[in-house]
Amino acid sequence: MNEYDSARMHDVLREQGDYELVTDENEADVILLNTCSIREKAQEKVFHQLGRWQSLKKANPDLVIGVGGCVASQEGDAIRARAPYVDMVFGPQTIHRLPQMVDAAKVQKLPVVDVTFPEVEKFDLLPEPKMDGPAAFLSIMEGCSKYCSFCVVPYTRGEEVSRSVDSVMQEVVALARQGVREIHLLGQNVNSYRGAIDDDFADLAELIHYVAAVEGVDRIRFTTSHPLDFSDTLIQAYAEVPELVDHLHLPVQSGSDRILQAMKRGHTRADYVEKIARLREVRPNISLSSDFIIGFPGETQADFDDTMALIEEIGFDVSFSFIYSARPGTPAAALPDETPEALKKAWLQQLQSRIREQAEEISQQMVGTRQKLLVTGVSKKDASQLAGRTENNRVVNFTGDQNLVGEFVEVVVTEALPNSLRGEQVSGPEPRVEAAAALLHQLYRETHDRDTIDPDFVHLYLQEAGVEALVQNTPVTQSKAHQGGDDSAELIIRTFKKPIKPRGGNQQAYTRLIRAHDINFGIGPAGTGKTFLAVACAVEALEAQRVSRILLVRPAVEAGEKLGFLPGDLAQKIDPYLRPLYDALYEMMGIERVTKFIERNIIEVAPLAYMRGRTLNNAFIILDESQNTTVAQMKMFLTRIGFGSTAVITGDITQIDLPRGERSGLVNVRNVLRNIDGISFTHFSSKDVVRHPLVQRIVDAYAAAESRADADNGRDANRSAS
Repeated sequence: MNEYDSARMHDVLREQGDYELVTDENEADVILLNTCSIREKAQEKVFHQLGRWQSLKKANPDLVIGVGGCVASQEGDAIRARAPYVDMVFGPQTIHRLPQMVDAAKVQKLPVVDVTFPEVEKFDLLPEPKMDGPAAFLSIMEGCSKYCSFCVVPYTRGEEVSRSVDSVMQEVVALARQGVREIHLLGQNVNSYRGAIDDDFADLAELIHYVAAVEGVDRIRFTTSHPLDFSDTLIQAYAEVPELVDHLHLPVQSGSDRILQAMKRGHTRADYVEKIARLREVRPNISLSSDFIIGFPGETQADFDDTMALIEEIGFDVSFSFIYSARPGTPAAALPDETPEALKKAWLQQLQSRIREQAEEISQQMVGTRQKLLVTGVSKKDASQLAGRTENNRVVNFTGDQNLVGEFVEVVVTEALPNSLRGEQVSGPEPRVEAAAALLHQLYRETHDRDTIDPDFVHLYLQEAGVEALVQNTPVTQSKAHQGGDDSAELIIRTFKKPIKPRGGNQQAYTRLIRAHDINFGIGPAGTGKTFLAVACAVEALEAQRVSRILLVRPAVEAGEKLGFLPGDLAQKIDPYLRPLYDALYEMMGIERVTKFIERNIIEVAPLAYMRGRTLNNAFIILDESQNTTVAQMKMFLTRIGFGSTAVITGDITQIDLPRGERSGLVNVRNVLRNIDGISFTHFSSKDVVRHPLVQRIVDAYAAAESRADADNGRDANRSAS
């Protein structure tokens, strides 16, 4: 509010007195101090600043010094009594008279004190505002009639007075014509607005609809609100007006009903929570901020604990919090206050620390998301970058052209810093933007765990985000479930040595299906992670004690399963065929742990033929290279599954090593079991390969060659038949 008043002081002096702002107080003809009296500390700063300016007045007797704002209203003549070199004392409602006051002080050498309350006269007489940025404050009402026991506003600003709708809208239109895209409606209790319109009155919700209808206005904010006046119509406005941002500042002051009553707030904690719950029904992602007074007279540890519990329940994003400061003339100033100052400071630090943590959590959740920014200007810390604000009032710095200032742009948030965000501008068709956003988010997260990101690593993430398919104009047709859903960032397989993150939509869907089904098939080319992820899920299930053992099985077709003719014991004979499974186990559990579990038969490795006649309960069974099973072997394996067990069958039907004429059990089972409940199938393609980029191209080349060969064979068969 004071910022708006300061801007209007500049407007009126420039318009009627031909004054311009200077950056050096030594060059000034008039120095004005706009003040706030909410806290005692702020009020004391006024007199400290006036003391520093006394030397300027001695050096230049023609210099006019004025004090405005709430301290001026509260202190009046007392300011000149304490600092007689002050020429003018004026209240918030009389800034439209500044040119006359300055003239009286400069020309007539007369001191001026004007702290009257002429209601809305100042808005009728102030000139049209001048703006040089895309966002503007606009005062729609002044004063407050709530008379909270701690608050000095009714005494310094007067009771609530609203501008007419016509007056407000004239200023909105004037701002829009100057390129303002965001309007911030102001008032000490802005949601008590009751502006005259024809023979009736409009509330804040109705005014918001009018403001949103003005061409060029794309964002609306309002400050400051009181929970008592947060009406049903205002909640409905959030449902109906997209220009109303996803942010609300709604001061609650305390989470204790006893303290709220002592503050004369007129509402309970439950009332506040209920309003927020109803608001979130229409705006689930709304960001919330509040004011908190700590150490109000009589506040106990239990009262403070109630406030902290409310902070947790609501999840406030920002707070304006401070220790209670008794203001002269307010009812609370007479209350006994026995709480030690040290305890108040400790409470304040605890509250601010928790809200800061919540704000950081919200910022981190924004990483990887698309945000619409209003570009406000050049970044304060890096002139080569631009800065813009999100709907939840966060600053995002990003690289962009200077001509974007004043415009809205889409960015992907790439990093969350303590006081700002970093982003990258994105534009283009929706699927491409979504893929780029996913890529930037994933790469950013990886930078926390590694110092460098090499080209091969980026290649993996290009696949995961679907960017390569989009660049090649290949449609990305995976369903939301196969894209990982909204919780893909949380899809982690926990193993003994390290967490495993499925890469790409198919890997994520495959992992979810394994967790949800008793029998699962992963079919596709080498390098797609189907076996590695199956082993990871098995290790996770064993560590979590969901199963009591792991069985790793492979058909040893190269030896015809006649292992008795090979030298060595059973493990030595079949180890070469199970080496990929061992490698995965070592990576996830460590060699010593795997060896110990094998010795205790917690992990068992065996050829497929050794499964015959067994029933496997409470086990995680993996059949790898299943394309080399016969139909009979596949049926035998599937009927070994007992209670509490999970089976994963993996294979590549393009690499069948069975004798000519023998039908693959994996090829057969796709048709036999595809409609059976409780059994899942995940099909991988070359797009899911997570090895060297050439592997994907090799797989595609062989597939194309086989397709050509099949077509040639078909033509030869037709010629022979003819």
